[in-house]
Amino acid sequence: MSYTDLDTVSNLSGIPTADIDLLWLDWADAEIEIKMNRTFYPTGIQTVEIDGTGANMIILDTPIISVSEIDLIDNTNFITKYTNTNLTNTFIIYPSDGAIAFKGTEVNLYGSDIFPEGFKNIAITGVFGYITIPLLVQNLATLLVIKTMLVKNPDLAVNISSEKAGDVSFKYSKNNLQTMINDIYIQLNKKSFHPKLYFKE
Repeated sequence: MSYTDLDTVSNLSGIPTADIDLLWLDWADAEIEIKMNRTFYPTGIQTVEIDGTGANMIILDTPIISVSEIDLIDNTNFITKYTNTNLTNTFIIYPSDGAIAFKGTEVNLYGSDIFPEGFKNIAITGVFGYITIPLLVQNLATLLVIKTMLVKNPDLAVNISSEKAGDVSFKYSKNNLQTMINDIYIQLNKKSFHPKLYFKE
């Protein structure tokens, strides 16, 4: 599974699928994940450790699909575990924003219920990422594959069509391909919070 596919690249570039190397799709995925420091696929069940904020809300750098456990470690190393009903009665989860807050304290970020300040002292077990790959990411991957095709064969007769994804309108040629790629990275970075986030081994 890749962020784009042969048919999408072919439709956008006018190049037959037989002339597109599947390895180029893998390269596009790898570049996106390295530059964005994240994956855009669902992660499967994982435990994420994040620095406590001293506020009633924490924000991850990825959407939340589901949460099965939240552990809070205070400055005395006491662990408070939240699972099942205890978890749903205590927290409100904002899936697309990647945020978790204590219920009833949304108005006051520094109420009595807070995520204790600390280093990697909040552990969240769940499934993270995107159920559907964002359109911006799909378009970025497609453009990166086309760019690779042109690097491998500069004389390739690429006929790139126009379309729109998110806040970015695509109307480009070989000459402004890198500009459009840069524009999409800017749009993706605007949507990122970049906290200190650690995936447990």
